[in-house]
Amino acid sequence: MIWTLPAKAQAVNSYIAHQVSFKSADGQINYSGTLTLPGDVNNVPAVIIVSDSAKQDRDGKMAGHPLFAQIADYLSNNGIAVLRLDDRGVGKTTGELELATTRNLADDALAAIQFLKGVNGISKNKIGLMGHGEGGAVIALAAAGSKDVAFLISLAGVAMADANGVKTLAKLQVPILALHGDKDLEVAAEQNLDNWKKYTALGGNRKVRTVLLSGLNHLFLPCKTCTIAEYPFIRADFSLRTLNVINLWLQANMVKR
Repeated sequence: MIWTLPAKAQAVNSYIAHQVSFKSADGQINYSGTLTLPGDVNNVPAVIIVSDSAKQDRDGKMAGHPLFAQIADYLSNNGIAVLRLDDRGVGKTTGELELATTRNLADDALAAIQFLKGVNGISKNKIGLMGHGEGGAVIALAAAGSKDVAFLISLAGVAMADANGVKTLAKLQVPILALHGDKDLEVAAEQNLDNWKKYTALGGNRKVRTVLLSGLNHLFLPCKTCTIAEYPFIRADFSLRTLNVINLWLQANMVKR
């Protein structure tokens, strides 16, 4: 079934923001979010943002910073469609996040891919997942069990080194970009970046790029103490350096492919 764009949509910069909703495969969860589509919607790649472990709305508002909305704004202004969703039990998405397993959340991400495959103008074979923090484990699990995931982008994402985590990462055959701020005090930067590259290589994946970004915390914001307590007092947006790295990688690996 092809999803058609509504007659009324909000024009923002060089993209249009659409309020969307769809259901899980079993019909038990109703997802709600915002899909930003470039003005020229013709065979464009798409990114689905998967949040960290804490309950978050579609804008990814952490300590007052609407990080996911800022990511979507930048990427969609550069020709990339972005879908960001309210977490289970947040905003207009139903369900209870507290009862969801990592497998459940991976299925949520795959349901979002199926939804985007029905949107006119989005390339069905260029839909990928972007996971923040614990969302890194979610997107890895989703991609390990589905050929519908075209690429992965990890934002300070957890690359688990336990038995199951290693096996999951070794199954990943898609291009991967893993980014981390070197001042992250929540998820170990160098260790997890190393895991993304080392364990995916066990399965023969050489299409993995890791980037350590100086001066940035877990939220990809510039920091001084870099503690969680400092987050609300930082007067900056999501790192433009990080956004530029993501965009250039997507342009090279998806747009121009």
